[in-house]
Amino acid sequence: MSEKISSARSLASASPVPLYHQLYLLLKQQILSGEIAHGERLPGEQELMALHQVSRITSRRALAELAAEDLIERGRGRGSYVIHRMTQRPLQGALSAALDNLIAFGRETRVQLLSFERAAPPAALAQLFGTEPKAALVRVLRVRHDSDVPFAYLESWTRPPGPRYNRRALQRDLRLELLRACGVIISRFEQTITAVGADAAVAEALKVSVGQPLLAIERLSYDQHGQLADHLRALYRPDRFQLTMSLGTADGDAAI
Repeated sequence: MSEKISSARSLASASPVPLYHQLYLLLKQQILSGEIAHGERLPGEQELMALHQVSRITSRRALAELAAEDLIERGRGRGSYVIHRMTQRPLQGALSAALDNLIAFGRETRVQLLSFERAAPPAALAQLFGTEPKAALVRVLRVRHDSDVPFAYLESWTRPPGPRYNRRALQRDLRLELLRACGVIISRFEQTITAVGADAAVAEALKVSVGQPLLAIERLSYDQHGQLADHLRALYRPDRFQLTMSLGTADGDAAI
């Protein structure tokens, strides 16, 4: 677990948001996203002090905030463990229309590529992809702009689709169209929508305050063989982005 937390984004000491609250937001986001899964142990106060260069009071208060929200359980001599379980209620929708909307949306906005690398994903993601723990996936960080205003912070992990899926191509082409050109046909996806607070790195990229609420969308895209091909986590500024869905039922009854 220490390796997972140590690779997390750093805190902003110059921010008016207290360091304990920044650390709390960072850990909370990892728990809610499933990056730190139910039953996993969090680093102790000493580990958090060393990883983030904060005081014992800061790390202790961050853990206390998580415990107060029933996200973790703390026990003397045994550490802190995640007790949060995410529940999901799926909604059915038309895949072709959704993909067309995503492609149109991508063409109307501008994307900035921050990083492109092959790396081992967190354990929870490796389990989702069904890969060995140290097997490399393609990790891409991007920021999407509308009229030169940043509004979306995008982190994707992708099963390597081939040499055409590279940094240069991603600076020029839409990811969905590039995956299709590499022979990856998205047959279905699962999408989860929630809200998180911006951590230091995301706040800087989106030009918002640390802790500002963001719309968080997690999308799992499966290929024509039924394998998970791509995992996307997108964080949106709610003042610049809205998600609208049109839902109905086959028998005309009201949706619940």
